[in-house]
Amino acid sequence: MEDDDDESATMLIEESTVRLVRKKTGDEITVDTFPFIVGHSEKSANFVLEEKTISRKHFMIGKNDSGEIFIRDMKSTNGTSLNGIRMEPEKDVKLNKEDVIVIPGEEFQVMEVAS
Repeated sequence: MEDDDDESATMLIEESTVRLVRKKTGDEITVDTFPFIVGHSEKSANFVLEEKTISRKHFMIGKNDSGEIFIRDMKSTNGTSLNGIRMEPEKDVKLNKEDVIVIPGEEFQVMEVAS
């Protein structure tokens, strides 16, 4: 029985996660499903924001084949900025601890990236 517990613990450590803090509310968001979409559509977004300036699928946090965690602007109308630089739509950019994601009316601080 102990062997099973050890394997479960190892699997949890190996799982990829990203922790974000929503600056406006202080809410912590744990991303452990990829792709993870932020937007205003309840049908297609994992984290829903109701602001009218947010696209249905605004940005995505994903994981590539080598296990690297990235962020991608999903051709949003009003854009996504990472660390003060506006992202090109549909271009993957590696996500790092302490990165700041800004979309209209919202800001997220990356607290942890474990891939």
